[in-house]
Amino acid sequence: MMMVAAAALLVVGCGGAGGSSGGGTVSGPPPSPTPTPTPSPSPSPAALYTKIAEAAVPTKYSAICNDPRVGLRLLGLGDGVRLLGDLVNDVQIVESPWSGRLTFGAADRTPGIDLPVREYSLPFDGTERTVLSLRPLRINQQLYDYVGRLDLYRRSTGGSDGYSYGCLYGAPTLTTDQPTSVIQITGRVTGIASVTESPTVSRGYNMSISESSIAFDPVQRQVTVSVTLKGTPTRDTNLPELSLGTFSQTIPLYEDAFYRDVPSGSTGQLQVSGTFFGPMFAETAVLFSITGQTPEKHSFSLIGQITGKR
Repeated sequence: MMMVAAAALLVVGCGGAGGSSGGGTVSGPPPSPTPTPTPSPSPSPAALYTKIAEAAVPTKYSAICNDPRVGLRLLGLGDGVRLLGDLVNDVQIVESPWSGRLTFGAADRTPGIDLPVREYSLPFDGTERTVLSLRPLRINQQLYDYVGRLDLYRRSTGGSDGYSYGCLYGAPTLTTDQPTSVIQITGRVTGIASVTESPTVSRGYNMSISESSIAFDPVQRQVTVSVTLKGTPTRDTNLPELSLGTFSQTIPLYEDAFYRDVPSGSTGQLQVSGTFFGPMFAETAVLFSITGQTPEKHSFSLIGQITGKR
């Protein structure tokens, strides 16, 4: 609190004995000007965010996920899985439409899986277990600070999986901390495309050689996701590369840094669910899916992810 000292004026009367008298005033120093208050410094954008691996307090996270109920359908931010993560006490609370609210603790950790990966499981219905897996996101040796990988699924004692959420999670960029100029991020693609050549022949292709970009226009408040899909065979390396073409979607950006477009009748169209994370859109994560035909008229389907850093 600022303390302001006020200067007083001292008035003195003077007189002479037995004669004429005179009087006057003597002024002290002029008042000191009131100092302008110094505003409290605003935190830098980076100070408003905590890297996932460094969170020292319980932190709420939102996720973009696939929909385990519907093939290649994608869920919006927070529509699939929500997480309250507490790394210090090793407690993770998750909610999803299929699992309800579950609390995983240190006693539920899967033996033999070391940090930084955290895997937990809880018994369900006698013959199944609900598994939560949290892992850092690392693509091509590049570690992401504000985005992580989350998987939530049921596993039976026989080893088969029940419902399965595959998610990318984090704390989205704040509404007050978004870029005011155009940005473009080079994306890295991961995913396996399934190509059906005949009723009895289906092949997988690793799509990591694909090329992608994510652009943001702050004037139009739009995000454009573009991807050129190319893949290499996962097994028969003598086969040629797969080339599926270039696909693009321009999508409105919502205030919570989320963008999503799932076109109806979407064969041959890119379905996208993505979010920006960290200070000033430092990182972005996108789930995408597409079905269509190869140049050879074989049907294909793909659900994958695109991630990028500024």
